[in-house]
Amino acid sequence: MPPGLDRLMLQGPGSEIGVSVRELRAEEVSGAKLEQPGGVFVQDVQEGTPAARAGLRSGDIIASFDGERVRGVRHFSRLVLETPPGRTVSSVIVRGTERQTIQMTPEAGRQGAFFPDVGREIGREIERGMRAIPRDFDFEFPNRTSRARLGVTLTPLTDQLASYFGVKDGALVSAVELDSPAAQAGVRAGDVITAIGGRTVGEVADVMAGIREAAPGSALEIRVVRDKKETILKATVPDRRPGTRDRIPV
Repeated sequence: MPPGLDRLMLQGPGSEIGVSVRELRAEEVSGAKLEQPGGVFVQDVQEGTPAARAGLRSGDIIASFDGERVRGVRHFSRLVLETPPGRTVSSVIVRGTERQTIQMTPEAGRQGAFFPDVGREIGREIERGMRAIPRDFDFEFPNRTSRARLGVTLTPLTDQLASYFGVKDGALVSAVELDSPAAQAGVRAGDVITAIGGRTVGEVADVMAGIREAAPGSALEIRVVRDKKETILKATVPDRRPGTRDRIPV
């Protein structure tokens, strides 16, 4: 490999355990008799995931993870994300008012992309961009009571990244969730979305605006640049999911 070049693997959003969590409410903190503020409330536990195998249930409060007190949703997401897949960690949960310790083994996150022989600075730019955004990008609708997901993680483009991917503007797809509307449409990690629904994409927010204007069940045109060539894809806009605005999947 020539000097100054690296091979960069984007492994999707890191590790995951299969739960949706939200911030604790004041009455939940007092009801659980927590000794200090912090923790996250478990909304959902997906079947067959590390969380389900560990015995985690909807309604549990996760107070600590791998020996570190959980300060909130973003902190908890980062702790899970940065745990090596396959490494078993202890987690303290509160169920009702009872504290107990469970063992969880996070597994690898969703599909990523491989970029051969990228410059080290380009690799660092991509990694910095991925760390700067939420691990799961949700497209929110204007009524603010429901939302749908295409199932992608997006990274903002810097000038250097835009030059590397051969575009002027857009949003870099750094991960695609398996069996999601985006995956079914053929969107891949490493694509750069340059237009959606006829709207030019200059930043990540433009992608959100493009789907916000699309009707559920309609075919949404997504224009991407892949290997410096333009491709037009069609995604079916998913139905809006009620009651999930404050949940973050981990």
